[in-house]
Amino acid sequence: MKKLAIFLTIAVIAITPMAQAQNWQPAGDQWIEKWWALDLVRNNGGNPASSTRDFLEEGTRPLSGGEGEITNAKASTRYGAGLTARLPVRLPATHGGVLGWSVVTLDINSDRNISRSHGFADESNVTWHGIILILSPDDRTTT
Repeated sequence: MKKLAIFLTIAVIAITPMAQAQNWQPAGDQWIEKWWALDLVRNNGGNPASSTRDFLEEGTRPLSGGEGEITNAKASTRYGAGLTARLPVRLPATHGGVLGWSVVTLDINSDRNISRSHGFADESNVTWHGIILILSPDDRTTT
């Protein structure tokens, strides 16, 4: 039976070189270049201020209040990942405004690969949301 494994990677970048981020994925030379990613959340206040914030939840919260339709946790499920294709993330203009999801290509040879994936030469204080969907021919345990 084929299973769909969903991996959500959220990288919070706060004036830290991207070369450091490359050490998080011990895949040798087998880098994954294509990601389903949200436009960059900008001016996040740096890692200490943004690491506890769920920008997906904040940006999909109904005007009437309550919990957002997508959260970091929900986006890591098959159902939640599917929601990303139809729901924009509406944040204040200071954080980028209305953000959408699309396929982005990371330049695996760049030490600024996350910010450059969205056209910025060197962006600090951004939060990057990316999802990889992997179809496995059999059940697997992952980390």
